[in-house]
Amino acid sequence: MHHCAALRDVEGFKLRAICDTDPARREQASREYGLRVCSDLGAVISDDAIDLVVFITPHHVHAPQTVEALSAGKHVVVEKAMCLTVREADEMIDSGARAGRMLTVHQNRREDRDVLTARSVLESGALGEVYRIESACNYHGPQDGWRARRAAGGGYLYDAGGHLADQLVQMAGSRVATVYADLQKRIWTDGMDTETYANVQVRFENGLTAELDIGGIMWFRKPRFLIMGEQGTFTATAHENFGEADCFLHDANGLTPVKSIESPSGVDQDPGRSDSILGSRCVGDCFVTVQAYVKMSMA
Repeated sequence: MHHCAALRDVEGFKLRAICDTDPARREQASREYGLRVCSDLGAVISDDAIDLVVFITPHHVHAPQTVEALSAGKHVVVEKAMCLTVREADEMIDSGARAGRMLTVHQNRREDRDVLTARSVLESGALGEVYRIESACNYHGPQDGWRARRAAGGGYLYDAGGHLADQLVQMAGSRVATVYADLQKRIWTDGMDTETYANVQVRFENGLTAELDIGGIMWFRKPRFLIMGEQGTFTATAHENFGEADCFLHDANGLTPVKSIESPSGVDQDPGRSDSILGSRCVGDCFVTVQAYVKMSMA
């Protein structure tokens, strides 16, 4: 219900309906927000009073649900990962263009403190020419629910890896030239049929190389960021709370702590699984969570 709580007080929007296949979550939504609830997406997209639909659903249904809503004349915000294939992404984008409706992907980790701090250091030029970026999200523990199922688009790479890839593209300032990925399945083999560890090597057209390291089988957390330049290196140590880190600049002057930059949105991050405005996470095997908004005024 993070999306409901976040948008409840946003000027210009009125929360109108919640759609979910889980009866318990429908009952919770009705009790906490006093809204119309339904179990079928058709009831949402057939409502002429609804302008915008937000999808917080398993990855494998993002594309068909988004295309259906856009084709019905709704604007759409879809959670990351946008979809599972380039073909699906093209279909979603084309559907929005044909309908003349907005489609955007919510990337709620672009404003994490460690990300904003890393980008600030990069933009300052303090590192000189940057030739290597390493980004990691490591812990020890399995995934559950649909996130443990390959058919639903689960796995660590589509989950946390989607954030890391998005952040890397924002930092690189260049088009991707080559990608190599090593996916392994270890330890959590009984309850998951997805990878439990992923290492992705990326080379950009400007010569920058990068590594994304994601998984739930690590007993020690790698640095959240390790960014290497000709004049200095930036490090951000990993915390239990994703998005928080102790940041340092290493250069000819020695080791200098770097003050973390706070999110300009002013939205507090959830201590366990943080979410900014429009950020959310489906729980367990909840198959569909759709929240619909009716536009009241746009300043």
